Amino acid sequence: MKKSVLLWLIAFLLTAATAVYQRVTGPTYPVSGKVHLGNELVNYRFDRTHGGEGDHPVEIKVEDEKICGELYWKRYKTNDDWTSVEMKRKDGVLVASLPHQPSAGKLLYKVILQKDDKVAVLPVEDGVIIIGFIGWLLALIAVYKFKNPKRWIVFASILMFIIFLIPHSLLGSELDYNKLDQNKISNEIESLH
Repeated sequence: MKKSVLLWLIAFLLTAATAVYQRVTGPTYPVSGKVHLGNELVNYRFDRTHGGEGDHPVEIKVEDEKICGELYWKRYKTNDDWTSVEMKRKDGVLVASLPHQPSAGKLLYKVILQKDDKVAVLPVEDGVIIIGFIGWLLALIAVYKFKNPKRWIVFASILMFIIFLIPHSLLGSELDYNKLDQNKISNEIESLH
């Protein structure tokens, strides 16, 4: 009886942990952070999805008028060059826009802030890698600190297994821009005939 209750408890905790993990690392969860630039602490929050019409605004509240910014973006999994967009200041906020993408289209983007000779890069990164790293770091510490580190190694292995089972950690919906570009070229050639 006790073993059955323990297994149900483990199953519940594992399910709850997976749901929370999916929520806070999924593609709809924004990336946020802070960076010091000169005397100002700049807080930022970048969306990782845009389901609306039109371009997607990227905004960073920066009171210091000497701080300027550039938004860099490129299409995901392409050899495209980075496109740079100067961020404009509007009411204490630096603003630039990412171009609207077709369904399943993804962009990589980052913001570079500069004040005099100081530069800060604000990238949009995936928390999945960080969480997996922390799991294995705990296992490594356990190998050197505990007599029986097997549980920590099993924990790190299960954590990685869960990370790769969650749909957003797999390929998911993804537009192949190379095929899209080839189709555009083919259609243009056909229209010339």
